[in-house]
Amino acid sequence: MRDDHVLEEIVTKKNKNLSTLNYILLTILMVVFGLFASFFLAQVTGRIGQPFTSLSLVNLLCLVVFGGLTWFCFVGRRAQRVEYEYSFTNGTVDIARVISNNTRKELLSFRMRDIEVLTAVHSDEFNRYSKTKEIKKIHAVLNKLHPHYFAVVKKQEGRVMVVMEPSEALLRMMKLYNQHAVKVSVLSRSQAEELDT
Repeated sequence: MRDDHVLEEIVTKKNKNLSTLNYILLTILMVVFGLFASFFLAQVTGRIGQPFTSLSLVNLLCLVVFGGLTWFCFVGRRAQRVEYEYSFTNGTVDIARVISNNTRKELLSFRMRDIEVLTAVHSDEFNRYSKTKEIKKIHAVLNKLHPHYFAVVKKQEGRVMVVMEPSEALLRMMKLYNQHAVKVSVLSRSQAEELDT
């Protein structure tokens, strides 16, 4: 009798020092730019109903610039707290992006039997698939030095290529459900049969 194969992985940045520094810096800049934007907003709204002058135009322009910089810092700050979640349940894979531990966006869900190929990104197949314009691309990786793999999935709306950084344990489970398409060397046939018993 086959056991359930369930695994959930959270991919986070291995080196958090730089992202933490960026987070702090962007937070400080967001507050500073926000204060400037508030000042110029008060200048603009205080002159409503009065004759339009060149000073009004300067205040309005400064409001737009500092408001935009505040928004840019806010978005950049959230980007420093990104994680990816890989969930595997009996041959079904769900991939989601989690931002700041409170915003979760589903990126892709697929069954292993719908995989066309899964292998390392350092391959001729990756170069061939990545140049195909008809294939939608999804990147769910954070660490440049971690081994990256890509999978091409056949969906009803077309093929999707996802780049991810799964652990060896997840790769073993994925190969167990589609040994022909999963071209990785982390699992021998005897190991797969042992895992399946």
